[in-house]
Amino acid sequence: MRRVFVTGTACLVLLVATTGCFRTALPMTGDPRLDLRCDDALVVQRATRRAADERDLDALPHLIFNLRSDNSWVRMMSLQALLKILGSEDTRGFCYFAPVGDREHAVVAWEEWYDSTGRFLEPIAEEDQK
Repeated sequence: MRRVFVTGTACLVLLVATTGCFRTALPMTGDPRLDLRCDDALVVQRATRRAADERDLDALPHLIFNLRSDNSWVRMMSLQALLKILGSEDTRGFCYFAPVGDREHAVVAWEEWYDSTGRFLEPIAEEDQK
């Protein structure tokens, strides 16, 4: 009986000691260009939320870049941020869970939009955002 208790205790200690290893979020740098291109999805998620909340037009090319991410969560968050920043519902045909080929056509549409229009957008005055 004592051996079972020791083994159970050892397993519990090992479990508690290793669970911290699964949280891999790196600290944010504060530079949206770096944080939105980070390999850690949690850092990208925080940076994406911040860009959307601040309606950061400088984040647009990085968010469009993230539409090609292998991580569906990053793609979804990036699309939501783009729509919130722009105050639009036009996804340009992008669906974060669509097959790669279908997504690629929509990402190209986003890139073409940015090259022709998006890069020239001016920040919206605070009183106009409300």
